[in-house]
Amino acid sequence: MSLSEDSRKALKTINALILDKRFSKADELLQPLVDLAIEEALLMKADLLLQQSPQIGLKYLFELCKGNIAGANFKAAFILYFHPEVGVDFRPYLFSAFKQGDHAAIIAAANLYLQQGVVAKASQILTKNRHISEVNQLTESLGLISDNEEALLDFNDIRRADLSKLTYESVAPEINLFYVDDFLTDFECLWLKNCALCELKRSMVVDGESGSNIVSNVRTGSVAQLAPIANDWVLLNIEMKIAAYFNIPIENGELSNVLKYEVGEEYKPHYDFFTQTIKAANKL
Repeated sequence: MSLSEDSRKALKTINALILDKRFSKADELLQPLVDLAIEEALLMKADLLLQQSPQIGLKYLFELCKGNIAGANFKAAFILYFHPEVGVDFRPYLFSAFKQGDHAAIIAAANLYLQQGVVAKASQILTKNRHISEVNQLTESLGLISDNEEALLDFNDIRRADLSKLTYESVAPEINLFYVDDFLTDFECLWLKNCALCELKRSMVVDGESGSNIVSNVRTGSVAQLAPIANDWVLLNIEMKIAAYFNIPIENGELSNVLKYEVGEEYKPHYDFFTQTIKAANKL
């Protein structure tokens, strides 16, 4: 059943309330949609409960998975993969989402197999789902082809990336500049590029006096800022690798940016700095 415009607007409002941690008001507006068994509302109910109590939220989400609610299995797999401390295997949920034809699950599974070097399985997954436009684009760009007609029985051979043996080369220790070889797979590079194409905007600079972003001939390229969202497994996995490499909490990192420069565009030499005004306290 397609979502009505009124329901769509209501869910957008509720999501904003959840982000603002106004949980009581969000629950009040959400419950009528939950009573109608609108799948998007059921998933948002899981989000609301997870914010208030992860244990209760996961229990509710697992119930949605049992009821084959669209998107529930992928959401469960996503949470369990990025929070291994929960102690529940993410793979059965990812496979269930894959069998349901969840586009995000197809992308995530292919990426995980490529990450561990199992190209044949990744090619099989992508080739069999070429009817999905974004999957077809990735398959063609990567040149992946598979004639394996066997049905995939499970994802039990998917492994989390081993982030305990990561290495990097120090280029300029005085400024903490490091070089990492083969940090991203071809799939991840292509995914970032495709995501960025939809978000590219003229690069701007910060005006020294007003503090506002302004267009400047100093910087003439384009930039796309990519924020990990609730279903972008690939991007969040990249962010997790960055955090693991340098032992920095993922929440301490900046949002990822993709820069694009056409011929003749540039970012002229410049200094990056912040000014801080310190007011002396009156002595008594």
